[in-house]
Amino acid sequence: MAIAANCPSCAAPIRFTNKATLFVVCDHCGCAVLRTNVGLEKIGKVGELADDGTPVQIGTTGVFQGRSFNVLGRLQVSFPDGYWNEWFLDFDRGEPGWLGEAIGNYTVSFATSSPGKVPPYGSLSPGQQITIEKTVYFVKTLDEAEVVGAEGELPFRTEGGWKVPAADLTGEEGRFATIDYSEATPRVYVGWHVEMPDLRLKNLRQVEGW
Repeated sequence: MAIAANCPSCAAPIRFTNKATLFVVCDHCGCAVLRTNVGLEKIGKVGELADDGTPVQIGTTGVFQGRSFNVLGRLQVSFPDGYWNEWFLDFDRGEPGWLGEAIGNYTVSFATSSPGKVPPYGSLSPGQQITIEKTVYFVKTLDEAEVVGAEGELPFRTEGGWKVPAADLTGEEGRFATIDYSEATPRVYVGWHVEMPDLRLKNLRQVEGW
């Protein structure tokens, strides 16, 4: 159930749409707001997003494996080859998910709470085999990226300049996984590589040249 509130900085209305949403960037004043057990905490401004030409935006809708979703927010990260976006999704029945977007490549993934033993970041190398939830993956890339900024709703606190060591993994039949090592306990997400047309995206941003 969505929670309506007011920004503690400018009093504009804000919403926590998904049950997993803990962090909202006010679209009126740009203040970041964290939902805690005792109320709302004003965090301050997050970094300014780079114009990366993405057609996706907050409010974009789509379909994945027969289930509809709505885009609630974005985490933008810079890495050596450019930028990638992690779009926070609200699926039907309220399940949270992620749409990853990097240089025209897309993934849909979901957080897992039972990944098994996660190897330390420093022990990984390209091509290394890792098993997550009984599925075999291979390390594809290792990047230490940096958060540029955020907008909309997210399930965790974030700030510009936050370092994100991460491993992207690939498996058979289009399987995908990523391990986020930015905190003491790594976050693990599993999903699939997808083609943009298969997502049947609507309410896209108009991009020059499209």
